[in-house]
Amino acid sequence: MGGPRSTAWIAGAAPHSTTLRERHPAVASVLYQRGGHLGITPLELGVKLNLLAMSGKVEMLSDFVANGADVNSKDYDGRSPLHVATAEGNKAVVEYLVKQGARADVADRWGNTAGGVLR
Repeated sequence: MGGPRSTAWIAGAAPHSTTLRERHPAVASVLYQRGGHLGITPLELGVKLNLLAMSGKVEMLSDFVANGADVNSKDYDGRSPLHVATAEGNKAVVEYLVKQGARADVADRWGNTAGGVLR
C-alpha cells in the first residue's frame, strides 16, 4: 500500500510534523489545510520552537507557525521562543516572532520576560 514509510512515521510521529521536520513545507501546508495537526504536545512544540529560535532558523520557525504552531509556546522552564532568541541576541528571529505576535511580557519559571532581557 503506497511507497515505503519513513522511520519517523514508523516510530509513531504524526505525518504533519514529520513533513515539517523533513523540510517539506508545501506538503505540510496541504495537510494543515485539510485539518491536519502537528501531533506533538504543547511542551514538545515549545522545546522544538526554542531550539529553532536558538539556532536562528527563521524559515523553519515560519514553516511551523504557518502550520498552526503558537509563537508563544513554552518549554519545560516556561521559556518562549522570544525568550531564547532575545537571550541569544538573534535579531532576525526576534523581529520575526514579534511580527507574528510573540508576547514580550510572558514570564518564565524564574519570572524573567523577553522584554526584561532587552532592558
